[in-house]
Amino acid sequence: MNRKSVFILFSCILIIVLMAQACSPMAIPATQVAPTLSGFPVHKKATVIPISPSDVERLVVDNFGYEFTLYKNTLDLRMSDEEYAAIYSDLEEQLIDEGWRNESSVPVEIWGKDTQLYFLSIESLSSGKIDQYRRSYGIKELEPGQILILTYVLDSNEILPNPTETARAEEYNREGTEVAVSETNEAYQYMQQKTQEAYQYMQQATNEALELQQQSTQMAESATQTAYTSTQQAITQATQTALEEQRQQEAIQATSMALRPILEELSTQFEESAGLPLNMRVERADPTRWDLTDKPGWLHISGRYQDFDYENYLPKNIFIYPLTHTNISIITRVDGDMYREDQSVNMGLTPDSYETNGYTIMLGITLESNSGRSVYAWACFRDRCWSGDFYFSDQVRFSGPVYLRLDMAGLKYTFYYSENGVDWIYLGKTEGYAAGDKLFLNAGGGSYSHRDDEFDAYYDFIRFEPLITP
Repeated sequence: MNRKSVFILFSCILIIVLMAQACSPMAIPATQVAPTLSGFPVHKKATVIPISPSDVERLVVDNFGYEFTLYKNTLDLRMSDEEYAAIYSDLEEQLIDEGWRNESSVPVEIWGKDTQLYFLSIESLSSGKIDQYRRSYGIKELEPGQILILTYVLDSNEILPNPTETARAEEYNREGTEVAVSETNEAYQYMQQKTQEAYQYMQQATNEALELQQQSTQMAESATQTAYTSTQQAITQATQTALEEQRQQEAIQATSMALRPILEELSTQFEESAGLPLNMRVERADPTRWDLTDKPGWLHISGRYQDFDYENYLPKNIFIYPLTHTNISIITRVDGDMYREDQSVNMGLTPDSYETNGYTIMLGITLESNSGRSVYAWACFRDRCWSGDFYFSDQVRFSGPVYLRLDMAGLKYTFYYSENGVDWIYLGKTEGYAAGDKLFLNAGGGSYSHRDDEFDAYYDFIRFEPLITP
């Protein structure tokens, strides 16, 4: 993690430290079932302040964000009548002696040791602060004029199970099973109905044939031949349809594989010495907000608020790459120091220069207020869309850069993401509509209230590959 990423992480965490709790051998875990950390410095002369596990979890989620409950952590809260200087001196000496090293001092003390982070806040308790802790988190033993010592320790190398996502997956599988069973039952009932109808039809045809046989043997033979011919035609048509679909898939795969040498030439690694690819252009360029030097080997874009309804806020620095082939996979690796909700790093397809969102497909990562980073796919198959014709989303359950993959097969678009670029996670698909034929890279978003805020977005490469057979 580079210095800028660390700074953004610390900034997000420091906002909530003033509402968190501190450390002791009797430290209170951030959740009821998560394992806790121990053996870190505490001010032993201070009084431990009790708080229920449910209130602790609420405190962490409200102030740290849900994503910080995903790591092994401990929250500790103490109160003392000693002077600030005495308390701080004791904790500082313990930290240094035990191998902790200071990472930041403003606006809150942050110490690091191996993969652990130690956040320390020491504040004097006013009546307003005491009332806030009591009403929001049920803490009743605080006294005005006392010193509140709050410590939060986490281990970024130990990710905890995510019960919310596990429950969601179980619910999704249960619903999928119910739908499958329901569809199977409907298919079986339909088959029974058709079988019964066929049996009744055959009985009727046989009776009619017997009656007609008495009148005319030739007419009975003709009716039998007609029924046989119709059945054979139906079987032949169904077989031809299945073979045609198979041939189309094989043709798409063969065409895609034949393009491999060409696709490799179109790919780029964003090396500073090579510059941008020959056919790539920058629409509504602002040279002060993109470069190939901030992070060697990556394209760096400073993202900002975007709004298609106002010319001043149209997406800037849109990197356009016209596509000359279809039936391919487009893969990139992205990262971003996003710190406001709806800030996004993405790629997609557009018919022109992404000055509108019409006939556009988009795949990227964004920051959501409650669940941290998410990967999403969005599309508009009209001249303009407010909410999109479809939207897929999934929480990113790992840290660091995210691989994105868009498969184009005729009028079918399939979306994937991955932590390592090998094990792909399916996000969703759409088909039957055509998007634009120009690949674009875009970083922006946020809110109008913070329209001048910027964040750093990065693209490691663009790679074009033959379609991967499922």
